[in-house]
Amino acid sequence: MEMRAVLVYAFLAVFIGPCRGTLMNCDEVRKVFQLKQIGPVKSLPDTPITGSDLQVCLSKNVTCCTKKMEERYQVAARRDIQNLLQTSSSSLKFLISRNVAAFQGQCIDFRD
Repeated sequence: MEMRAVLVYAFLAVFIGPCRGTLMNCDEVRKVFQLKQIGPVKSLPDTPITGSDLQVCLSKNVTCCTKKMEERYQVAARRDIQNLLQTSSSSLKFLISRNVAAFQGQCIDFRD
């Protein structure tokens, strides 16, 4: 579970990068939010706000992130990591099942 949390937060760093800094408006964040299909853009602020209630998207200055956006970023990060893990582990699953089948076939041969 701890490794998953580390992966989620590492992935979040990629998502929330545009949320930080001194921005005049939140257009770039809106583009990323739409591109990554994280959620409805109507919940995004038009101009940067203070993010005193944020836990991940911390900024000394104003931010384009809201608490709701942060939650959606976390859901998107978990989803993307799970998809990545499933994709990368599918070849391992196939290899293991093939070796199990071959091993079981050998065991049957020894009994005869």
